[in-house]
Amino acid sequence: MAKYVLFSPVSGTVYLNGVVVPDARVERRYYWRWGNVRATDEVTTDKQGRFSLEAITGKSATAWLPHEPVIEQDIDIYVKGQKYQVWGSTKRSYEVNSELGGKTIKIRIELTAEVVEYGKTLGRFTIEQ
Repeated sequence: MAKYVLFSPVSGTVYLNGVVVPDARVERRYYWRWGNVRATDEVTTDKQGRFSLEAITGKSATAWLPHEPVIEQDIDIYVKGQKYQVWGSTKRSYEVNSELGGKTIKIRIELTAEVVEYGKTLGRFTIEQ
């Protein structure tokens, strides 16, 4: 049974009006259509506003059959009861880091920023490399 990357590893730093945000709740969700799997995980930012989430992988005995991968992805951040939508994407590959065209998902999130488009990913972030 093969493993498939449903959400690549994500790390970043959260800012609100240019100031790091400690203790923010980072919630990551995905829906893998082929496997009909929905799941959520979360982490809290540290004192420097940083967070890290490991890759999410899935297994399927039938995913080797011809199909188009479709994994809906979202990341929301909660600060003092306020929800900020910071990532929205539809992953169409099982390859690691395919969300941003092969770039590692290391991002700087400014919660007050306008939503920008990175290929098929929308969000309130800039890519740090």
